[in-house]
Amino acid sequence: RDVRRCVDIFRWFGEHFHENRQPHEKWDLEDFFGVKHNARRVVRKAVILSLAYCYHARLPREERKELVLSITNAWRNLQVHKYQGNTGFGFGGANTYANYNRARCQWLQLEPGSFIQVLEETQREMTSQFNVGEGIALNEALCENLFMILISVLNAIPIFVIGKPGSSKSLAMGLVQQNLNGDASDNDFLRSLPAVESFPYQCSPLSTTGGIEQAFESARRYRREA
Repeated sequence: RDVRRCVDIFRWFGEHFHENRQPHEKWDLEDFFGVKHNARRVVRKAVILSLAYCYHARLPREERKELVLSITNAWRNLQVHKYQGNTGFGFGGANTYANYNRARCQWLQLEPGSFIQVLEETQREMTSQFNVGEGIALNEALCENLFMILISVLNAIPIFVIGKPGSSKSLAMGLVQQNLNGDASDNDFLRSLPAVESFPYQCSPLSTTGGIEQAFESARRYRREA
């Protein structure tokens, strides 16, 4: 399921970047999915963001470093020139048979620093479009929570946002609801996204499965009738 989710998110990022590409960008979805040279910059960005969304964000900070290093090592192994050969003797002299694997996907450049740079730049690029109000700073925690909730909502993927009190969990959800208003949103980026309606449920020691199911049913009914 994780691999399928990662592929689906990669496809979504490709379509999202295609819809929001600048006039000087000369590539289309066929170039993207065909990994053509003129689309490789965007493909690289989508690869990093898909891995970050599906795996990186789920880990504690120290384990994130290990994941990025593992991704980097896997990419570096593709850059090693491997040579396997054997020599046989037949009529007319010696014959050499060789298997030579050239370096692959050098253009991905999945070094640890560049991985984090692309992730943080994209989070900042997307979240800076939100109207967060006066006195609220787009710090690292808020940017990440906004990014993760936004991508999850747009792809109908369930997400649990877990963290200590004061780590911008409720604030991020509130900002998504306030800013995603469809055609009535504040800027072109937000207007390109669908409107979001929130159905909150406050858990307590008295919560029941029936109450939780009712919250989901309210959301399903709204979606059917909207």
